[in-house]
Amino acid sequence: MISITESVTITASPSVIWTQLVDLERWWTASNPDHIRLEIQSPDKGVGEDTQVEFEERVGGVRIVATGRIVSLHENSEATWEGTATYRCLGFRVRVERGIKWRIASMSDLAIVSASVWSVFPVGLVGRFMGWYAKKSLKMAEREREHARDELEYLKGLVEADGARDPVLPYKVNNL
Repeated sequence: MISITESVTITASPSVIWTQLVDLERWWTASNPDHIRLEIQSPDKGVGEDTQVEFEERVGGVRIVATGRIVSLHENSEATWEGTATYRCLGFRVRVERGIKWRIASMSDLAIVSASVWSVFPVGLVGRFMGWYAKKSLKMAEREREHARDELEYLKGLVEADGARDPVLPYKVNNL
């Protein structure tokens, strides 16, 4: 199992942060250069409990295609997505249980926003090997932490810019 939690302090109320957080189509893909695709499967593209969400990204160089749903949604405080992700690495494809929980905790005129991410590898030989390889060789926990930090910093920039469409990116974009 790989499990990390990252957090950031944002100068805004939980309701302002929540409005941005649940508008995934606005910020998620742009928040990290390793995000490839996001599909929200609801008629209005809004996020609610049981909304199906599929995404594709890279973490630590590993391509991940994930499908799941919002399993818990508490306005202005918490949202949880859980599903399965297919990790493609070293010629193997491994289905992994994956989840993310976003939390907003109010502190006066500030809020702490955290992202907890977990991946549970299957118990079979290939799953155990891929779990070991992800932890030891790919240093996936550290890379998940950096990945979540980029998302949080982008969200912070978006919220604190008070609705600006293009906040300052918290990471360097390589010139191709």
